[in-house]
Amino acid sequence: MRPAPAKARSKLTTPLIFVPTIGFRARGTRTQRERAEASTSGTKLSVSAVAAAPDRTDVVIEWERTGDPANCPPDSRLLVYSNMAPLEHGVAVTLVAGRRRLGALTMRRRAYQASYQSIGAIDALTFPALPGDADTAELRVSDGPQEWRVPFTLGPAEVNATALWARVSVAGIDLVGLEMKCVVASIETYLRYSDVIGLSRTEEGRLTIRPR
Repeated sequence: MRPAPAKARSKLTTPLIFVPTIGFRARGTRTQRERAEASTSGTKLSVSAVAAAPDRTDVVIEWERTGDPANCPPDSRLLVYSNMAPLEHGVAVTLVAGRRRLGALTMRRRAYQASYQSIGAIDALTFPALPGDADTAELRVSDGPQEWRVPFTLGPAEVNATALWARVSVAGIDLVGLEMKCVVASIETYLRYSDVIGLSRTEEGRLTIRPR
């Protein structure tokens, strides 16, 4: 007696929005319209990505200091190579939208580089959700006496991906049911953001992942 063949069923479920450098967020997420930046005491702060989702707000920022040499103020630990958690070392971050002030919940250093003439870093921050009617906000970062204020605008983002649900069964009995984390995105989304998320295509058309 031959075993019953396994059957797999799948369907597309939750519409999602892909935000480069941040990831996939729920429908209704608003994103930054254009990059914004400000400089204080020779250090430039850029807001490179914002995802204001219904349940949280994610912000990616970039730091850049240049000089000959690129020294930081003696009382600053903001761009010290060992400072991978700036909120724990005196840095204060607030997101202001109208009368609402939202303190950063987390601030994680993604990358750091230093040379004689430049110092740079990339930080990922999370905040509580912004008000649903907020179309502008301002990021404020304080490091001792220094403060950066970077205003930016938000706009609705288009749905460009969909989550995938799948189930495997044998003889009508469900063996595995997965609400999978993988996402089916459009070819246009893949082509547009493949470099940002570290993906590339080989000449044969296979998908490869480039090491970071």
